[in-house]
Amino acid sequence: MRNFEILDEFTNEELEVIVKLIVDKGWQTENLSKDEVYKKYYPDHRKYLDKIKTELSLMGGNTIANIARFILKKNSNVSYREMLKDVCTKMNIKYEQSDTDRDLENCLLATVLTRAFDKLTRTGKDFIFEQMGRNSFYHIFREDEQNAYELSILIANTLVKMEIGKNLKKADEIAVLLDKLKNLVVQVSYILTNTDKTIDIAGPAYRVTLPAIIYIAAMKRIKNKPEIESHSDIPTEKESKSHMQKPYFLVEGMIMHRGWDDLLDMVKKGEFAEWLENMGFEEENRLLEQFFKTENFTDDELIMEIYKIFAISKEFLPKHLKNK
Repeated sequence: MRNFEILDEFTNEELEVIVKLIVDKGWQTENLSKDEVYKKYYPDHRKYLDKIKTELSLMGGNTIANIARFILKKNSNVSYREMLKDVCTKMNIKYEQSDTDRDLENCLLATVLTRAFDKLTRTGKDFIFEQMGRNSFYHIFREDEQNAYELSILIANTLVKMEIGKNLKKADEIAVLLDKLKNLVVQVSYILTNTDKTIDIAGPAYRVTLPAIIYIAAMKRIKNKPEIESHSDIPTEKESKSHMQKPYFLVEGMIMHRGWDDLLDMVKKGEFAEWLENMGFEEENRLLEQFFKTENFTDDELIMEIYKIFAISKEFLPKHLKNK
């Protein structure tokens, strides 16, 4: 099955989530529950793993983003990567065709957490900062393996708890953290089930593929966790606090999540300045205000000023500005 090899590593308990999504959420179009092998071996899901992969892939072919495949009479059985890109598109995540699966998965998981975080109260957000630091979730999934691993467990476990009513075994590793971040878990659950209607889901297929792909992305991160380097490489508490206070990771997250057009709109409306003030970044706010005293500046000049003030990575610049 095309790129669904990661499911070969799933236990029956971990596969139960995907089976429940297919059968319960995709009941209008699914065929898995009618299959004789399924009926014979359920709940030993590994006995019919290929059928689970096929059913999930066919669900991907039924999503609105894949109608073109039907019109062009292409195979409606689609790859994991195609489904991953479809879900990213549905979540309004900007990406390049050259992005790897890992890049897309990082961005998808970070977006789920960012949207959940945005719904918290100010007190709730401050508490998250105390627990995880001030780095954006996008930065965490790119650079911080341990926190990315724990947050992946949080996301996967949220869906497991909702679908089968118990925790992942891996959740025992972060039981204290899960308890501390329970308000974030609630908001993640709303996103995974689209309870708050923040995602335009049309038809039963997306009700399966969207949470399933998010779940698989989280489980891939959990199962492919690299060895964490020795403690000698861990920064001191003073270094960590200084590192976490740098605002550029948060701005990078905004660019990845919203895009430059939305960020520039926020800047021009004064919403970005208000955000900087709330975050305590007075010096960066002052520098930006000083730039606004310049007459007749262009959007490109504003982008380059933001780039300099927040020392963001050059990779986040629009293509036409990267060589300037």
